[in-house]
Amino acid sequence: MPWLLSGARRLPAVVLWARRPVGHSEGRRVGRHAQQCVQRTAATPPANRGANCKISCYNGNSGFADDAAAANAHVGRYPQGEVFPMDYIKLIQQGESETVEFKKEFPSSASDIAKEVAAFANNKGGLLFIGVGDQGNIVGIEQPDKVIQRIVGVVRQCDPPLQPQIKIEYFESKSIVVVQVSKHNVPVAVDGKFYIRVGTSAVAATSRDLTKLLVRNLLDQINVLDILDEPFAGFSPENLAIASSSSNEGSGHREEDAEAERVKLYENFQGVFLVHRWRPSTLPGQKADIVISLVQHNQGPLTARQVASVDYFLGPKFPGSSYHKDNYEDDFALRVSAYAPMLCLAKVNLLSGEVITLYRYCDFPADL
Repeated sequence: MPWLLSGARRLPAVVLWARRPVGHSEGRRVGRHAQQCVQRTAATPPANRGANCKISCYNGNSGFADDAAAANAHVGRYPQGEVFPMDYIKLIQQGESETVEFKKEFPSSASDIAKEVAAFANNKGGLLFIGVGDQGNIVGIEQPDKVIQRIVGVVRQCDPPLQPQIKIEYFESKSIVVVQVSKHNVPVAVDGKFYIRVGTSAVAATSRDLTKLLVRNLLDQINVLDILDEPFAGFSPENLAIASSSSNEGSGHREEDAEAERVKLYENFQGVFLVHRWRPSTLPGQKADIVISLVQHNQGPLTARQVASVDYFLGPKFPGSSYHKDNYEDDFALRVSAYAPMLCLAKVNLLSGEVITLYRYCDFPADL
C-alpha cells in the first residue's frame, strides 16, 4: 500500500493516502499507522509543524472504509492539541438551535441519528455534534472512528441517501465527531416518514408541513419571483432623461442634502437591508407566497458573519406575530403566505449585541 508522508523538517501538512480499497484487517493497520503519525506530528514542536498542520487518511476507491457510502463521507483527522475551530466554539456556546444539535454520545437507537440528519436536510441544513452534552458541555466520545462508521451506515437509512461531511475535531484531549448536513432539494424520509426541524427538535412532519416543504423547495428551485413583467410595461428609464439647465437651478443644495441623508442611511444600517420576493400563492385562502431576507451592500455584518439572528414582526394577523430566524446560510430568510400586503419590521441581532432595525413594505398586486 503506497503511503505519502512529508519528510521535511518543517511540516505544513502530513497526508496519508491509500490508493486501493482497505479491508477489515488492513483497515486496522491503517488506523495504527495514522495514530502513530498523529502522535509523531503532535510531538513535533509547533515551530516545525506549521500553523495548519493536518493529517488525513483517504482511500482512493471507498473513502475511510470498504464501503461505497463511505466514499461520500469526507473524513478528516486533526492532531490532538490543534486549535478547536472558533466558529464551533461560538455555536456550542449559543446552544442548540434550528441548525445545531448536540449528542452526548451515539444514541442506543441509530434511527435517532437518521431522523436528526433527515430533519436538517429538510430544513436549511445543520451541524450535529456528537460528544457534546445538551447544555453545551464538551464531554468527548470514545472510539470516534467507530462512531463515524455507524453514521455512514445510518445515512443509508435515509431516502434518498444523504452525503454529509463527517470529521473528528479535538478539544483539549477530547474527541468530537461533527456531522455537517446540507439542505436537500427534495424531501428526505426515514423508514417512510418525513422529519423536520422545529426549534431544537426533530419531529415527524404533518401533511401541512410536507406541503410547506414541497412549496419551499419549489420556491428555491424555480425563480418565478423575478419574472413578473407587468411593472416594466412601457418601461423608459427616467435616470437617462436629459434635464434642462433651468430645471436644475436652485436644486444643488437640495441634492447635496438628500445625498448626505442617503449616505447616512447606509451608515446607520451598516449596509444591511431587507428585500422581499413574491409569487402567486399555492395555498388556499392566500394570495402570495413571500420570502423576506437580508441583503448586504458591499461588505458589512452579513458578509462578515456578524449577524446572529433576525426577529421579524408582521403584525397580529400572522400566527405568533413574531418569527425568530438564525439561518445564516439562507440570508435569514422568512417564508410566509399572505392575503394582503403588510409592513415588516425586522430586528437584526449582531454578535456584538447591537441591534439594527429595518423596515420593508411587502406588497404585491391586490387583484391576484
